[in-house]
Amino acid sequence: MGIKNLFKINIDEQKHPKLYKAYKWVENQWYHNKPGILCTAFFGFVIIFGLSQCISKVEPDYKILLCANKYLSSDVRASVEMYFEQFAEDTNGDGEITVHIMDCTKGSDENHYSANMTTLLSELQMGESILIIADDYFYNYLTQNGNIFDTDENFNEKNSMALKLHGTEFDKFIDLTLDGFVTEDMMLYKRLTEGTDSGNSKKALAAKENSEKLLKKFADSLEAK
Repeated sequence: MGIKNLFKINIDEQKHPKLYKAYKWVENQWYHNKPGILCTAFFGFVIIFGLSQCISKVEPDYKILLCANKYLSSDVRASVEMYFEQFAEDTNGDGEITVHIMDCTKGSDENHYSANMTTLLSELQMGESILIIADDYFYNYLTQNGNIFDTDENFNEKNSMALKLHGTEFDKFIDLTLDGFVTEDMMLYKRLTEGTDSGNSKKALAAKENSEKLLKKFADSLEAK
């Protein structure tokens, strides 16, 4: 059987004149506009798939920016997320606890660095990422135009604006994945939300409240060890 006849439909013109006419019209359109129809179908599928992904995508319960003058591997990132998740809650009601570490490190090359800096600036502008892990390189970068960090009773460094991570149980846990990733100057900060585009939005205020609860549980665990 020839490929052209494989999907050929036999419709009795006498018994079903309207259906036959419609079929011939479709057949004619397919014959003359096959490339256009295929392209339209392809792009239509891409658009529908993209929209479905956006609609079905669930935001993480917490986002923490990790800013360091180094490369963040996927296994270290997973370890950091895992450690923080033990102090987190299901804030979005999806039945799962998810802490997403945003890679804002210098990366492995210029392209990696540019992409991560775009992520960092976007997250800072939105005002919904409250907690930031940063080393001195990024602390100086982030405060070059003025302080963006808030004080907190749980902080023990830089005039109560930072929580030291080196030498803590957090440091020891990350060492199991990559020894020495948490350096002396790597600390946890809390972002000031005032002055950002959405700092006073309902989403940003909820993120601030949830992040402060996470921070307290995290800090208390470090003191208890």
